[in-house]
Amino acid sequence: MESNIHQTYTNLEILCINDGSTDETGTVLEEYAATDKRITVIHNETNIKLIRSLNKGIDLSTGEFLARMDSDDVSSPDRIEKELDCLLENEMVDVLGCSIVLIKEDGNIINKPIIRQHTCDANYFASFFYVPLGHSELMFRTSVLKQNKYLEEEHALHTEDYELWSRLLRKGYNLRNIDTTLQYVRINSRSVSRKFTKIHENNFV
Repeated sequence: MESNIHQTYTNLEILCINDGSTDETGTVLEEYAATDKRITVIHNETNIKLIRSLNKGIDLSTGEFLARMDSDDVSSPDRIEKELDCLLENEMVDVLGCSIVLIKEDGNIINKPIIRQHTCDANYFASFFYVPLGHSELMFRTSVLKQNKYLEEEHALHTEDYELWSRLLRKGYNLRNIDTTLQYVRINSRSVSRKFTKIHENNFV
């Protein structure tokens, strides 16, 4: 949350979806919202899971561009500014990713920046073998997501991002990455993908 609040680009609508948490998450988010008018907290009455929460955020967003991130990751201070500049300068790009650094649960860096394919054609080719874009570090043209929601289907469970990128690429959308490290992605032993590895792998195939 701190990395979102302190972005160099400040004209933000920050939507925080609290998906039925049972700890102090809701209280902490409301405390942030009380001090920053850009923040809106949405409390799901029950846990509706990731895909429905993602689509809910898409429906509620009002800006021309939409960036997402997971609750345990960290954005560099200039992430939004640099991704937005790239999309404004390149009108043909629909979805934009970047290089990332993996960090441990305690915040220590695991590896050097992970560089991804840059062009749409390279991402299309890569999508037959592995996930060509990340998920936490992306910025979209909001209209693209409003017209192409995450699938609430069994075969997309725990691979909702890969399914969407593959679908968009095959529809002719332009998905690219920039060779700039703007996101720190936390490897969390309690994450959903770690808990349901077998389902994740089967649906990926």
